[in-house]
Amino acid sequence: MTVLEKMNNIYNTDAETIITHRSHWYQQKPYAIVSTDRRGNVDTFYLPIAPSNLNIVTHWATNVISTMYGTVEEHSEQRYYDITIVGTTGISPRYYKPIGPQKTPSEGRLGFPVKSLIPGEAGGFAKRTQALAQNAINNASDLVFGREVPSTGISNRQTGYVAFHNLYKFLLNYKKDASGEYSTGRRTKHPLKFINYKDNNEYDVAITGFQLSRDANNPMLYNYNITMRAYNLKDANSNKIALDIKDRSKDLGLDGIKSSFFAQMANKVSQAKNAAYSAIAFAKGFGK
Repeated sequence: MTVLEKMNNIYNTDAETIITHRSHWYQQKPYAIVSTDRRGNVDTFYLPIAPSNLNIVTHWATNVISTMYGTVEEHSEQRYYDITIVGTTGISPRYYKPIGPQKTPSEGRLGFPVKSLIPGEAGGFAKRTQALAQNAINNASDLVFGREVPSTGISNRQTGYVAFHNLYKFLLNYKKDASGEYSTGRRTKHPLKFINYKDNNEYDVAITGFQLSRDANNPMLYNYNITMRAYNLKDANSNKIALDIKDRSKDLGLDGIKSSFFAQMANKVSQAKNAAYSAIAFAKGFGK
């Protein structure tokens, strides 16, 4: 049996699955906590921002005993993990509340599209100029039509402050359901799961600690430290993730940049510069 075949047996997967998930290293994958109550209702809380620190301790259940003439090793099955996640909910996160089975994640931050009232697109170029033009159009519209323009790009219901308290309330509700405070009905599924889509891992977990941290140097940020005892490691099957993972270029307004007029002009200028530099190099080296 080859090493790869042994690895496949250990992780209970196949070679194609391993190769598929190798592409996750450059992708932005979320982290989720999934709660299932005694009635079977499932709620998912995607961490608003990826943890700044993820620490997973694997307990090997091994005991080494020294004897008079040798060493005795006692091995039990590997079962438990201690997971610690440290992070913040940010100022204006995309995900700020639990997501039910039929709900879609909120965008969080409210954007001001700079091209809605301006004809044509610059494909990501001259953003500041477009923003100034958009602002001038808005001011003119306010003067003529009395239209109200939002004074902030962040909704008060979708801030990091709200996200933190929603996360805390989400975990408290899980604890009350797990302890039988809400109901003592029969449970059919484990009450809490932690899913790491980046590494394609899913664990059954129990929360053992939750810590809030505030810093005067960053008064608008709520920091959390969550510790969990985990077991029953499984494949997260991230290919079926019910979440829109947007392309960063689209979030930054740079999608379509290759086909824009400004991009074509920039390419022509770059080509002209390269041709000029080549001519200069040829002239300097002529006859040598």
